[in-house]
Amino acid sequence: MHPESARGDRQAGGGREDVPNTTGAPAIDRGDRLLAIGHARLIGRRMHQRNTPGTATDRPSTLSASREQSDRLLTMERDQIVKAYWQHYRWAFSADADRQKAEQSVWAWEAVRQLIVGDAAEPINDSERLALLIALADAATDAAALGYLGAGPIEELLGRDEPPIDLVDTAARQNEKFRTALRCAWFDEHLPAAQAQRLRRFGPPL
Repeated sequence: MHPESARGDRQAGGGREDVPNTTGAPAIDRGDRLLAIGHARLIGRRMHQRNTPGTATDRPSTLSASREQSDRLLTMERDQIVKAYWQHYRWAFSADADRQKAEQSVWAWEAVRQLIVGDAAEPINDSERLALLIALADAATDAAALGYLGAGPIEELLGRDEPPIDLVDTAARQNEKFRTALRCAWFDEHLPAAQAQRLRRFGPPL
């Protein structure tokens, strides 16, 4: 377990006095943030279509291979998962993007999503989910990547029926890059007002 996930049993509704100084947080350009969010949601829609039988984009051979690869990824070490996830991101959206490689590596994105939302072949617990998200944040190379992480896995974690608010709060207090990514997630309409306000004390949406 990541040490930053170990102290997640905090009382709900923590006060503002424990909010860390965010002066040195990475600055996210609004255009970069919107682009990263668009990328995260575009992949989400594509994968939803792939997993919906009978849709126009459903390609059984590609989908089957993707699922087999994501199942194998779930047995890999965390650092290997993190590396595969960000490699897919670079192939999909960087200046030297490679569409074919991105398509072949989309299983890494899918596997992370399965682990976070809880429908993986071998589910992990909430502490392990936060440890994975923190590792992903630590490995993000720039502010746009943090925006992509916030609009993707972190937002999906908070969209679960019972999101681990205490663990997310602890991670945000202790890890600056995770805190920045959290501010890129949209959760205000899904969470109860008190929980949303608790997490928004780290800063307004970026």
